[in-house]
Amino acid sequence: MEKRNGWEIITDILEVCNKGYGVRKTYIVFKTNINFKLADEYIELLLDRGLLEHIDKKHFFTSKKGKQWLKYASQLKQLLVFNEAYKALEPEPK
Repeated sequence: MEKRNGWEIITDILEVCNKGYGVRKTYIVFKTNINFKLADEYIELLLDRGLLEHIDKKHFFTSKKGKQWLKYASQLKQLLVFNEAYKALEPEPK
């Protein structure tokens, strides 16, 4: 398995929390395959940036701003995949 960057981890967390109801940190850890220390760091970052919200400090959900992030991240991923596919079609320089 390839190591993920921060952008991918953030996107994974926001997707897991985008259920329409609050999810617990344990659920985030298992679904995103990160440890609790890393989950704490990313959850704090996402709360500070307004991408995540919480209910009673135990249940987290993706905010409206976080849903926008997911939309833009999906579009960017599609562009990057298209770009890689386009590069594969280019002839090798001689």
